[in-house]
Amino acid sequence: MIYFDNAATTQVCKEAATLMLQLCTEAYGNPSSLHRLGRDAEQYLEAARAILAVKLCALPREITFTSGATESNHLAILGALHNRRRKGSHIVTTEVEHPSVAALISHLEATGAAAVTRVPPRKDGLIHTADILAAVQPDTALVTVQQVNNETGNTADIAAIGTGLKRLDQDVLFHADCAQGFLKCPLNVHAAALDLASVSGHKVHAPKGIGALYTCKALKLAPQFYGGGQERGLRSGTENLPGAAAFGAAAETYTAAAVPSLNTYLRAQLTARFSARIISHEDALPHILSFSIKGGKSEVMIHMLEEQGIILSSGSACAKGKQSPVLAAMGFQKNVSDSVLRLSLSKSSTAAEADAFLEALAVTCRRLRLL
Repeated sequence: MIYFDNAATTQVCKEAATLMLQLCTEAYGNPSSLHRLGRDAEQYLEAARAILAVKLCALPREITFTSGATESNHLAILGALHNRRRKGSHIVTTEVEHPSVAALISHLEATGAAAVTRVPPRKDGLIHTADILAAVQPDTALVTVQQVNNETGNTADIAAIGTGLKRLDQDVLFHADCAQGFLKCPLNVHAAALDLASVSGHKVHAPKGIGALYTCKALKLAPQFYGGGQERGLRSGTENLPGAAAFGAAAETYTAAAVPSLNTYLRAQLTARFSARIISHEDALPHILSFSIKGGKSEVMIHMLEEQGIILSSGSACAKGKQSPVLAAMGFQKNVSDSVLRLSLSKSSTAAEADAFLEALAVTCRRLRLL
């Protein structure tokens, strides 16, 4: 079975898996406890926190462990609005955000808790810095922009947005959902003038169910969970020690040097052999390759490819088959959106797997009379 459906989320690296097993069976103390087992557990937790801090160019105390990017996004957005409530409740975001951001902001808008400006992508499919800055108003409390789109791999220039935003208004908080781009795109949270940044473990071969939020040390957020006051009072609840330690181990060992060349090869083959329309921008993150084949139906092709041992998707797993608002925002008609397939490449992807996928796609297209 060859997995092209977000391979980085389906293949947990051996180092992280081994560490998880060790922690579950040996270092099983509560990191908040004062006894020896608790102190041992805390050392693992803080070592993982330090690794993530280094990877983000942040300080360890600026890293809060969460259950994943969805929780990190909620903590960041709700906390930022509360922090800046005297300034206003206007949010600037985009039309192509991940559902964990888009759905929350729509809820805040519907309940009157926030006014929202959604910046659309331009014809090139990209979010442009100038458009984000132009949307800022005197009562803007928060700007939140996804670093890498989860369906297309298209990127936003987070550093340019952040530095431009701070020149425009120092009091506007800037948050980026960096789940897809973490360790794949260069990111220095301080140089990018980020106040908040969300990351997720399973995008870099750690287990599902662990994430983190970078919060600038000068920023005080209101917690969304109350209880034992873990994570410096920002995220109560017993820490997921095996998950956090595995996240640290995965981040420490992550690499994907072969991905750009595989992406280039697949783009060329899809265009030449299948007359595919490449949805992802030419400068998109190479780990995600979105394309469509005229006349094909995503759902049908996915099942036919699965029968041949190829697992891929039609877009975000969070969409669960619904019409993609990202593709609609990019101006694609429904007949194109319904034919989109998405490949996700990781450090474990190989040229042999790419060729196996292309051959299976050829079989599928011939059976559907698309070739």
